Amino acid sequence: MAISSSSSSSSSSSCSSLSTTRKILQRRRQKQQRKSHHFLCKCSSSTKKDDEKKSIIFVRHGQSTWNERGIIQGSSDESVLTELGETQARRSYELLKREKFDYCLRSPLQRAHRTAEVIWGEERSKDKMNTIHDLREIDLYAFQGLDKNDKETIEKREFTNAYAQWKTAPEKFEVSGHFPVVELWERGDKCWKEYIFPLVLDETKSINSLLVVAHNAVNQSLVGNALGVGPEYFRRILQNNCGVTKIELTTLSAKYNELKLVKLNQTGGGNPPIKSNVDGKRYVILVASKNGDEMNEAMSEVNAIHTLLADVPFTRILSVCSVSSNINSECVLTKGLSAMFKQNNPVECVKFETDASNESVQADALESTGNVLIVARDEHACRQILSGCLNISKGVSERIKVIPGDGVTIVDVSKGFNKSAVNCLNFI
Repeated sequence: MAISSSSSSSSSSSCSSLSTTRKILQRRRQKQQRKSHHFLCKCSSSTKKDDEKKSIIFVRHGQSTWNERGIIQGSSDESVLTELGETQARRSYELLKREKFDYCLRSPLQRAHRTAEVIWGEERSKDKMNTIHDLREIDLYAFQGLDKNDKETIEKREFTNAYAQWKTAPEKFEVSGHFPVVELWERGDKCWKEYIFPLVLDETKSINSLLVVAHNAVNQSLVGNALGVGPEYFRRILQNNCGVTKIELTTLSAKYNELKLVKLNQTGGGNPPIKSNVDGKRYVILVASKNGDEMNEAMSEVNAIHTLLADVPFTRILSVCSVSSNINSECVLTKGLSAMFKQNNPVECVKFETDASNESVQADALESTGNVLIVARDEHACRQILSGCLNISKGVSERIKVIPGDGVTIVDVSKGFNKSAVNCLNFI
C-alpha cells in the first residue's frame, strides 16, 4: 500500500489507513491460527455409506522456467514448464496411471494446467477436468518477480526485513499490506469446503478418486488444513516438483468423515528428498515394521530401504515400541537394517510410556549428533515418534498413517523440532 507525500493530511490519512489494515490483518492471522488447529477432519455428510473410502491425490506442477531461474513466482502466470518439468510430469503420469481417477481439479496457472494435462492423459475424458481459481499459487504481491539470488535488488526495494521474515517466520510475513500465508491458509480451508468435499461427498457424482494439480504453497495449505495445523507449519510440509501426496477420506457414519494422510511427496524418479551430504543437515528416518516379521519379507524390505538410503550415514538405529505392547521378540527388520548399514554401535531398544510427552520422546530417542533410523514396532510408538519429530499433538499425528512395509518417512530436524519439516511419508 503506497503512502502519499503530497500533503500532511493525506499522509496522515494513509498512515492511519495502513495501521487499521494491519490491525485487521493481524486479527485475521490470529483467528486463522486458532481455527486451523481444529479444522475438522470430521465433516458432515448425509448421503454416504458407512466405511466408504475415497482418495484425494495432490500433485505439484513440474519444474517451471522461473523455478529454474530462482524467480519468486507467487500467483503470477509468466512461467511455463521446462523440459525437465515436462519429464517430471510424464513420470507422475506413469506413477499414477493405474489410479482410477473420476475427476480432476487444477490451478488456472499454465505451469499447473499443463502438468494436469500430462498426468490426466489422453485416455481420460477432458470433460472431467475443472479449473479452480482458488487453486492458484500463493499471492505474494510485490514479491512476485523478485530474484531470490539477487539480494542487492531485494535490499534496494526495501524488502530486507520482509524477505527475512518470509524465510524464517512466514506465518507472520507481511507485504503490500497483506499476510500472504494466512490468506493462503484461509483459501485452503475454502477449497476443502467449497470444492473438494462437495465433489467427493456427493453420492450422485460417484467420485471415489480425485486428482488435484496445483502448486507448492497451496498444496501445503490443503494438507495443513486436512491435518489441523496452522500457517506456522508453512515450509514444513515438503512439496517437490511433481511430488504426489495422497489423503484418504473414510466415511465413518452418516455424519462423520475422517481424513488421513497416507502418502506425501512421492516422486517418480525414485530418489527420496534427502540431502545427507549437505553440512548441518540432520534427519530422523522412520520405518514401520509389520508384526511377526518373516525373514524373507523383512529382508526384501531391508534391501529396498538400503537402495533408497544407501548414501545416508546413521549414528543411531533404534527399535521402538510402547510399554503397553507385548512385543518381546527380536525385530528382524531392525537387525537386517543394522547389518546392511554397517552400524558399529549396537541397536538401541526404546520403550515409551503411553503418555510420554513430545519433550521426553525427543530427549529419549531423537536427540543425536547425526541421522537416526527408527523402526517403530507398534502403531502407538509410531505416532509418538511422529509427534516428537514434528512437535505436533497426538491428535494430529493420528491423522498421519505410517504404513508398515511401505517405504520410509523422512523428517528434517536440522533446525530443531520446532522448525522440523516432513520431507516425505511412505516413500518407496
